[in-house]
Amino acid sequence: MAPIDDPHQHSSEENSPAAVPEPRPRSGANFIRVATLEELQTKGCVAVKGAGRPIAVFHHDGRVHAVDNRCPHMGFPLHKGTVKDGILTCHWHHARFDLASGCTFDLFADDVPAYAIEVRDGTLWVSAHPRRANEARYRQQRLHNGMEQGIALVIAKAVIGMLRSKVGSQDIVRQALLFGARYRDGWSSGMTILMTMANLVPWLREEEIYLALYQGVTRVADDCQDEVPRRENHPLDTNELDFATLKRWFRYRTQVRHRDAAERTLLTAIARRFPPRSSLTRLRWPTYRLITVAASIEECTPGFHDLRGETRVPLGRSLC
Repeated sequence: MAPIDDPHQHSSEENSPAAVPEPRPRSGANFIRVATLEELQTKGCVAVKGAGRPIAVFHHDGRVHAVDNRCPHMGFPLHKGTVKDGILTCHWHHARFDLASGCTFDLFADDVPAYAIEVRDGTLWVSAHPRRANEARYRQQRLHNGMEQGIALVIAKAVIGMLRSKVGSQDIVRQALLFGARYRDGWSSGMTILMTMANLVPWLREEEIYLALYQGVTRVADDCQDEVPRRENHPLDTNELDFATLKRWFRYRTQVRHRDAAERTLLTAIARRFPPRSSLTRLRWPTYRLITVAASIEECTPGFHDLRGETRVPLGRSLC
């Protein structure tokens, strides 16, 4: 965003975009020439070509803003939209965005990437790359939003974006597993499908991986809709219990189906950091309950925290 000190501000709320010759990057800088300030004030909006994506540069309310020219919902050119009171509206599905930051007001659409603007001797220059700092973290948040709202399109775009940002398929599965463990009090068919799809990933072509992950993640999200979140339990407040005692307690509590007691026993073992190979996963306990408990704990030892770790727990197979 660049403030403009101009006595002749453009007063129209409708932006009339105009094509300009393809700009060339400025030598020695990662910026692209847009137009003169006077040209942008006259036209209201100018579309230019950035590094792999088009950019729409707007003059509105005495300031200059630049955003990706594609609506993140379904790709409609935003330079054909409307700007009013600092809000950019896409005319296809009426997704609305803060023009300054690109953040969306309608969560079915992603935030639109924003770009830095510089004014040099009356000429406007736009960065060739968006200023979003951490694409992977943003996509992880969008995956959570999509699962929370049950919007398949948001989930699909988040999965693709995470893979493109070099987020591993194991990390995507883990995030969906944690979501399913926290927002549904019990195992579901969606969790089974997710882990089955995860087992297929090593045998799939790169362009097919996102389809398998998408199917698993959406099934978990569907199963969590309108469900009561599982209640959190906590480890026993003691450091005096040894592994043999916890193992004995855990075995008995699972045999008599005392869920809360078994869960607190397991959480205590996790908190005590018992070696993974002497963990309670060797006991006969329903697979769904063990994974549900372990996946709901962020710091739940190398075996569950990293599904590729020393314990080599295979996704989709019995842990018992």
